[in-house]
Amino acid sequence: MNVSHGHVGALAAEDSVIDAKRFMPGRLSITYMKVKNLRGRADETNRKFSPYVEFHIGYGEDYLVNRSSTKYFEGHDVTFEMVSFDLPSSSKYFVDGDVVMSIKIHDDKFTDDRLIGESSISIASILASNGNEIEVKDVKLIKPGDVSTNTTTNLKLVFQEAKVGMIKMYPKLSATEVSRVDTSLEDGQSKTALASTSDPDQGIEFWIDNTNWFGFFSFRSFCSDEIVAEGKMHVLDCVQGNEQDREFSIVPMQSSELEIGHCFFEAGYVEISNLIFEGDVTGLADPRIIVRSKGKCHISTSMTGEALCKGVKTQWSDKLALPVVDEYILSVDFCEYDEVTGESDCIRTGEINILSLYRDGKIESRVDLKQHTAVSGLKRNKYCLLYASPN
Repeated sequence: MNVSHGHVGALAAEDSVIDAKRFMPGRLSITYMKVKNLRGRADETNRKFSPYVEFHIGYGEDYLVNRSSTKYFEGHDVTFEMVSFDLPSSSKYFVDGDVVMSIKIHDDKFTDDRLIGESSISIASILASNGNEIEVKDVKLIKPGDVSTNTTTNLKLVFQEAKVGMIKMYPKLSATEVSRVDTSLEDGQSKTALASTSDPDQGIEFWIDNTNWFGFFSFRSFCSDEIVAEGKMHVLDCVQGNEQDREFSIVPMQSSELEIGHCFFEAGYVEISNLIFEGDVTGLADPRIIVRSKGKCHISTSMTGEALCKGVKTQWSDKLALPVVDEYILSVDFCEYDEVTGESDCIRTGEINILSLYRDGKIESRVDLKQHTAVSGLKRNKYCLLYASPN
């Protein structure tokens, strides 16, 4: 997509009204920036100038700034290095129906760091167009006190939404140089790939969600039991590719490189509603239902709120949503919840197979719950009714 404009704040959102709730966490990258006819104070003093760009997003306490240095000159045209912003919550930068990014060019050769040109553009439509690179053309960079400048810039920007799912990695190992690679995340996930049993089709899996989107993978290469190299890679650099068309990345290490193939499996969501427990709940202060999904590399849990009890039927109005990638079994626990301690005591438990959900799009099921702990007033053969559908 190309957008051509020649004045400050020119790139307006494509939608006349954009809801801030549409914006998801993710990474905004300025992949290309070329400034044409850039002239600084150096032209007045015959000293070579050293321009750099500051990008600003937001206001007040939510203010973000990043800096891009010069990549190369072509006469009076300057191309700058790529920079990116990690946005845990894009919506908080949404002000008066828009998200604005200011662009300021400075001359680094002067101690007073003279501003030599500035402009601003709207990025709301870019944040709403996940994965599509957008080119913004002919944005004027105005020198302070000078509206006659013919300095302009072209930019390319892309926003990659952070998604929940599973990253599968395939470290490329050489048994003669590296015996194993340990890979870990800051949230505690850790996996090992062995050169002796390295299978091109057998990768290592990591669960990705809002707890680790903006973290790093740490890699340690071993020869026997000795660490020979270490390196890092941003999580969001790995959320591309699929099983048939893997992406490949090079991780810089101290004295070498590590090549890694990777692919991403985005999670779908199972929504569970119309939860009804049939059985006597006498003596239970706060009965709840907890539903869990367990995959290869994660466990997700969701619990109902307070129940409405009508005789032998206990019903919850909640809609529970669980992310799933490779799961086909959900566990259903009937519990007593202690609001003071935040703990739940499982009384009965059962399972539901959700394979038919992928085929039919919905499940209306009775889940038999087996006794887990002995509680007065609860007899055998209790069950839970639920309705499940993709979200």
